[in-house]
Amino acid sequence: MEKLQYVWRLLLGIGLLPLFCTLYARWTIKETDAQKTHVMREGEKRSLDNQFADFRKYFHVLKHGLAFFGVCGSWFLFDIAFYGINLNQTVILQLIGYGKDSTIFETLWHTAVGNVIVSVAGYTPGYYLAIPLPDKIGRIRQQFTFSCVVGFLYAVWADVLIPNHDRRSRRALHPEPAVHQHGPPSNHLPAAVEAFSTSVRGTAHGIAAASGKCGAVLTAFAFGTVKDKIGLEGVLGLFAAIMFMVASLSLLIPETRGYTIEEIEQDRHYSGGVSLFAKKDADSSAPCSAVDAQRGSSREAEPKQASSSVRAVA
Repeated sequence: MEKLQYVWRLLLGIGLLPLFCTLYARWTIKETDAQKTHVMREGEKRSLDNQFADFRKYFHVLKHGLAFFGVCGSWFLFDIAFYGINLNQTVILQLIGYGKDSTIFETLWHTAVGNVIVSVAGYTPGYYLAIPLPDKIGRIRQQFTFSCVVGFLYAVWADVLIPNHDRRSRRALHPEPAVHQHGPPSNHLPAAVEAFSTSVRGTAHGIAAASGKCGAVLTAFAFGTVKDKIGLEGVLGLFAAIMFMVASLSLLIPETRGYTIEEIEQDRHYSGGVSLFAKKDADSSAPCSAVDAQRGSSREAEPKQASSSVRAVA
C-alpha cells in the first residue's frame, strides 16, 4: 500500500506537465487576426465588464441563444451517460459476466484486464477513427447519428429492445465505447469553439465545458443511488433516453463545416447544414452578430462626426 502512494503522486505530477505546457503556449502565443479584427479595437484590451456586455448582447439574439443551449445541454447530458458508464466500468463488466470471481485477486485481475480491453479495443481506436469524420460528414450529422446509435445500444443493454438476451450478446455490444467516441466527444469541442463569434467564443466554450463537468459530477454521485432504486438495467435505459435527448439537442447547433472565420462572424453558418437553422434566411449575408453590428455602426458614425466638426470650424 505504501508503494501505491508513489504511483498516484507520479501520475499526478506527469499529468500536470501538459497543463503547464498549455499555459505557457497560451501566454506566449500571438493574438489571431480574427481577435484583433472583431474584438480588439486599436490595440485595446477588454475589461471583464466589456466581455460580459458582449456576451449578453450576442446571446440576446434568439438563434445564438438556442445554439448555446444546444451546446451546453448536449454536453451536460452526454457526460451523464458517458461518465456514468466510464466511472462504473466494474459494474458493467459484472453485467456481462467478466468481473466478479471466486477470490478477491481474481476479481481485481479480471476487472483490470477488462478495463484495459475496453480502453485498447474501444476508446483508443474510436478516438483515432473519429478524427476525419467531422470534415467528411459534418459535425452535427456525426454527433446526431452516433448519439442515436449509442442510445440504441444502451436500450439493447437494458433489455428494452431485445428482452432476455444472454451475456454473450451483451459482450458483443460492449465495444460500444468505440462507437461512443465517434459522436459527441469528437464534436463538443469544435462545436463550442466554431459556432460562436470570436468576441464570445472563449466564454461560451468555458461555460459549455463546465456544464459537461456538472453532468459528470452528478452521475458520479447519483449512479449508485439510482442503481439501487431501479436496477442496472433501469440505469442503462435511462442512459439510452439521455443519448436520444443529446441527439435532439444537437439539432439546435449550426453546422460549421466548410465555413471560414469571416463567414462565421457574419452568421452564414446558420443558413446551411442539418440543424434546425438549415432554412435559408433572407438576410443571411448580412452580419447578424449584435456585437459586431454595434461596433460597425459606431465606426461608421465616427467619420460622420468628424466631417461635421470640420464643417463647423470652416
